[in-house]
Amino acid sequence: MEHHDMNHYTQNIKYKHQQSGLAAVEFIICLPVLLIMAVLLIDVGRALIQYTEINKALQNGVRYAVVNTYGTLNFTDIANEDEIKNVVVYGKAFPTDQDSKVIKYLDPIDVLITQPTAATKEVTLSASFSYEPIFTRLPFTDTSLEFTFGASTKMRTAP
Repeated sequence: MEHHDMNHYTQNIKYKHQQSGLAAVEFIICLPVLLIMAVLLIDVGRALIQYTEINKALQNGVRYAVVNTYGTLNFTDIANEDEIKNVVVYGKAFPTDQDSKVIKYLDPIDVLITQPTAATKEVTLSASFSYEPIFTRLPFTDTSLEFTFGASTKMRTAP
C-alpha cells in the first residue's frame, strides 16, 4: 500500500470511529417524539371509536323511537322516552339488573330526546360525553386533556 492510501485509510477509520455514537444519540433524541406521536395516534383512534359507538347507539335509539309506536296513527308520536334511552345505553328497551351497558361511558340521563312536531316531523336524539385520553394531563402541568364529544341523529316520523 502506498503512503497516500494508508493515510486516507487511517483517516477513514478515525471518521467512522467518531460517528459510531452519533446514531445512538440521534435515536435517544427522536425516541420521545416518536412515542408521543404513537400515543397520540392511538388516542385519536380510541376517541373516534367511542364517537362511532355513540352514533350507532343513537341511531338504534332513534329507529326504536320511530318504529315502536304500535296503535297510534299520529305521525308525531314516538316510543316511550325511558325505553328509547335504555335502547341507546343498554341495547334493549327493558334491561334487567344483570344487563350491562353497551355504552359504558353513557348513562340514560345523558341522552336527550327532541320530540317531533307537526312542522318538523323529525325525532332527534343527542348525547354528549367526556373523552378521557390515555394521558389525562399534559406533562409538567395541570392542564387536562379531557374533552367533550357531542353526537346526534334524527329520523323522520312521517313521509
